[in-house]
Amino acid sequence: MAVSRTSVAAGRLANVSDHRRTLDRFVLRARRIEAHSLARDRQALVSLSEFALRGHIQLDGTMQMRRALPNEEVFESLAARVRPVLVKSESVHYGRVLDAIQAGIDATESAVPENILVGLAELRRDWSRLDVDGTTVMRFAVQSSKIDGSESTPQVSDTQLAAAWLYGDLVHVDTRGRKSDGLLFPVKERYSAAVTYFAHAVALTLKTMDLVMALHELGVIDLAEDSLTEAVVVGVDELVEEGVAFVAPVDSPMPGLDIAIQELPEGFRPFTVTELLRQTQANQVQVVLTADDGSTVGEYEAAVSRRGEHNGRLHWEVLVGGAVTFEVSFGVKDDEITDGRFEGVTSRASSNRMKLAEAMLAREMSTSRHMSFNIAGGENFFTLNLPPSPGSEEKAFIDISIDTFYDLVVIENITRRALRPLTGEYNSADRALLRRTRLLWEGQVVPFRSGALPATSPAGVVPQVIMMPAMTLPIADTEIPVPATCIRHPLMKPESVTAVTDSDPALDEMKMVIPSDEPFVAWAPEKRQIVSDADLLHPSPWGLSHFDSHVFLGGWSEGTGISAPANAPLAPPSSSS
Repeated sequence: MAVSRTSVAAGRLANVSDHRRTLDRFVLRARRIEAHSLARDRQALVSLSEFALRGHIQLDGTMQMRRALPNEEVFESLAARVRPVLVKSESVHYGRVLDAIQAGIDATESAVPENILVGLAELRRDWSRLDVDGTTVMRFAVQSSKIDGSESTPQVSDTQLAAAWLYGDLVHVDTRGRKSDGLLFPVKERYSAAVTYFAHAVALTLKTMDLVMALHELGVIDLAEDSLTEAVVVGVDELVEEGVAFVAPVDSPMPGLDIAIQELPEGFRPFTVTELLRQTQANQVQVVLTADDGSTVGEYEAAVSRRGEHNGRLHWEVLVGGAVTFEVSFGVKDDEITDGRFEGVTSRASSNRMKLAEAMLAREMSTSRHMSFNIAGGENFFTLNLPPSPGSEEKAFIDISIDTFYDLVVIENITRRALRPLTGEYNSADRALLRRTRLLWEGQVVPFRSGALPATSPAGVVPQVIMMPAMTLPIADTEIPVPATCIRHPLMKPESVTAVTDSDPALDEMKMVIPSDEPFVAWAPEKRQIVSDADLLHPSPWGLSHFDSHVFLGGWSEGTGISAPANAPLAPPSSSS
């Protein structure tokens, strides 16, 4: 029968793939075994694998013998972890692993140190004695009979005892074949044999992994990165998962898993602390902000988080907007509320989203005259007068806070990444960079900055686009991700071109200059495709409040266009930079 070279080669590639898969799986399993508390100290592990008796002779001639054993519940997990290495039908059976190691050595063109070859031969010899279905005496054998010699049992090896413990006491109930003879002896004998047998198997497993890792470091065996780094044990006694929960009326149809980034289905709402408190009807409060003329400025489904009494007055702590706790007190006379007062305000904001909610509440309060607390059915419980409207400086601070936290929340939503809550000080330049970053993430073409920009390009090449790699923007105590950005102006041209000394390949440094009264424009290529310069002529304004854009954008006014070459085709920008 003729076999093509192509099919033979394919068969060899398949075998190589199978051997690598075997070793990857083995390393994962061996790392899990190595992580066990009884396997971390290899010297102590070897001591467990050795059969040792401590004898004590009494004066009357009797002798007491002791065997030290580990806690059975703890050892059970170690035996269960090593079991796949001993079972012939498992993909990580030691026979398959040793064959895969040998195949890697046979296939390599590198020289393999003699000590590794000797070590592999010794492992084959030692593993060959560990047949969990056999009768090999590893450390000891037992036999029993009555004193008169009757009812004698056959001699049973420690292999049979260990197998009877594994399959009759630990993972199964019924034993088969030669293992059954182990059930002729009490569980303490079976367990004693299991300790030495499976501890020895673990020690051999770790020695085999050491050899595999040594060959990997020599480049003889190629292991997948996951087999070396993937978590193999939990290592904690509590699992903590962070996410967002949603609630809806009973029997509401279940939405898709992208609920958090889509418009919420009808009836669904985020399950917040406020929502949790409002599960108790007595805690349900509606807070309504009204202006001097009685018009509604804002409404909030709030919740009473604490009640108390002090100096004859009732005290409430009410969580509003999920971010601010208002402490109020009032007297009660003839079952009517009297003399309501503000006692304090505490911020609960611990994320940028909550800080945004807090700032928006502050702005609505700044234009309101009254805050009403309504209970079930919309009945007014009591109303408090708010302080006079704050001054222009405080209002500006609130507006700037809303600008800033809105930008942060939008970036968090797009990148699906929770950013560190912004708590430090920031300036106008920080605000400009943050707003520009948000617009880039949204896929907008935005003003970048005025003035010349430095650029580097291959020698003799004029860049059509200046590329800025993805980076992290530090603002106060927060780091904001910035996408890779393309920067261009249709009229930009190079000046001050100089060769970069000792560059290979040769490079030029230059300044790209543009009309003095216009800015460069920018876009994120992963979020926005630019077909031609026509797509760049009307960039989206930054739109920041209480902000002088001329400091950063020169004499250009936001909302106006930028220039393009007269009577020239608007060619798409090239990717060179």
